[in-house]
Amino acid sequence: MPTYVFDRDGFLKFLEKNLREDIMIVVSSDITDVDVTSGDSHGLGKRDFYMVTTGVVADVFKEKDVDEFDEKPKYLVVFVSRDELTDEAIERARSK
Repeated sequence: MPTYVFDRDGFLKFLEKNLREDIMIVVSSDITDVDVTSGDSHGLGKRDFYMVTTGVVADVFKEKDVDEFDEKPKYLVVFVSRDELTDEAIERARSK
């Protein structure tokens, strides 16, 4: 899965487009480990990646099935200020 950069309005539009009315959202801020590694970015060439380990409390789910849960996480959301991004990332940001 590639990495996307959105401006505020673009992100809100992305959420509206991808969230059905019956969807509940589980958010965790329990980041347990962060590392940097290099790898192939799905045909875009070799890139550096932050590898992030995040904990999600399993007790909020009726069934604790690792194989079933493995398919549920879709995106990691990172909130940053504009001045933390490269000019290229800002230029390619998805907008309204």
